[in-house]
Amino acid sequence: GNAPLAYVDSHFTLTASLLFYLGVGVVINLWRKRFRKWVVIGVLLVSDGWLFGSMLFPPAPHIRVTVLDVGQGDGMVIQSSEGDVVILDAGPRTATEDAGTRFVLPFLHQTGIRHVGTVIISHPHSDHLGGIPAILRACTPDRVVDAGSDGQSSLDNEFRKLVDSIHLPHVILHAGCMIDSIAGLRLYVLHPSGSFLPVPAARRANLNNKSLVVKLCYGRTSILLSGDAG
Repeated sequence: GNAPLAYVDSHFTLTASLLFYLGVGVVINLWRKRFRKWVVIGVLLVSDGWLFGSMLFPPAPHIRVTVLDVGQGDGMVIQSSEGDVVILDAGPRTATEDAGTRFVLPFLHQTGIRHVGTVIISHPHSDHLGGIPAILRACTPDRVVDAGSDGQSSLDNEFRKLVDSIHLPHVILHAGCMIDSIAGLRLYVLHPSGSFLPVPAARRANLNNKSLVVKLCYGRTSILLSGDAG
């Protein structure tokens, strides 16, 4: 899959269709002979059938969950066929590399994603939170969701100040909640609850076990996203 042109993602947009018909018109004007015109007309009819067929019979609804190789930690991009995009964690950030800039943002660009609806942070350890600031600066999602844990680190402080500075809705959830407003996609929060809920006296203690655990459901498909919960 890494070989050049091993696969090609195509998006037949309005601009692409106008350019296509412009090209066909040029060919028709250049090819004066009658039989060649009929060939071009035949190609045009076939392409029309394909174009309008794809409009009348769109592909069945589906989701695509891409687990990115961010090294240490997690980084996932969830896409629904309705166009909703959810990012869960974004890998680490070190002195020399930012997984958000190095892996997540290039993937969004490659797949034509221009808008991110929800960014979910399982917990504020650097190998999960590290790439998030780069994503927030580049994409400005609709909201950020986490469990409310305070990592008490410079990275966590940067994240919180960034959320405030760009006025992002910051939603804190716990077990029993549901992440809604995503067409066809249901995200149930299963954890943290009870003694694992972040409290001021023990905000930093056991951050792994305070991870936001989410069950993703789409039709009959379900995926458990468990962060680093033991």
